[in-house]
Amino acid sequence: MSYAPQSSPGPSRLPACALTALGLSWLIAGPLAAQNAPATAAAATTSAAAPAVPAAEDGPQVDRVKTVKEAPVHATPEGAPVGTLRTGTAARVLGRVDGWTRVQIEGWVRDADVRPDSGTTLTGVTAAEVRAEPDQYVGRTVDWRLQLISVQIADDLRSEMINGQPYLLARGPLPEAGFVYVTLTKAQADQMRALPPLQELVLRVTIRAARTRYLETPLVDLVSVIAGDKAARP
Repeated sequence: MSYAPQSSPGPSRLPACALTALGLSWLIAGPLAAQNAPATAAAATTSAAAPAVPAAEDGPQVDRVKTVKEAPVHATPEGAPVGTLRTGTAARVLGRVDGWTRVQIEGWVRDADVRPDSGTTLTGVTAAEVRAEPDQYVGRTVDWRLQLISVQIADDLRSEMINGQPYLLARGPLPEAGFVYVTLTKAQADQMRALPPLQELVLRVTIRAARTRYLETPLVDLVSVIAGDKAARP
């Protein structure tokens, strides 16, 4: 991400897409529940309530919310807090799942506080490297070749996931012989179920955890299908 030079000192207004790249698309706790929309976010803390985002004049009505109290921000449901939203912060709703709301806020940051995003997709990363250096890889996006085993539903033993969330049990990243848990939305789960067992896919995923509580199995969130059966593309 790059920025045009400023003609005069002062804060720069970043569009919503840029804030998403900087990690300002967040999950905050709330009483709402609907579809799953996992995502990652960089650590950041708002020091003031973001201004309300005006609704678009054209197109469908955008679902918007405001925080009713100071709310901790989590990169993923049940994940560690990465910041705080002050009471009355306005946000746009991107998705909901099991009592969590994924939101996007619009605000201002000083030029000196930002830099171009270097979070490019990684290739050639092994699960062993992720386990050895979790601080380096958790939150990063990688392309992994995985072999589809089955679509399963998270239970109490998969505490890193929301109970009842669908996930893909896959072997890999190939040629490694281990396994990977890939969280899915309901739509993605239906698409994966339509594929034959042992199908090989190249998936773009974001690493949520280097291992689970009981196993050395990495946990990742599906971003997109890069190669494989076109019917499985989200």
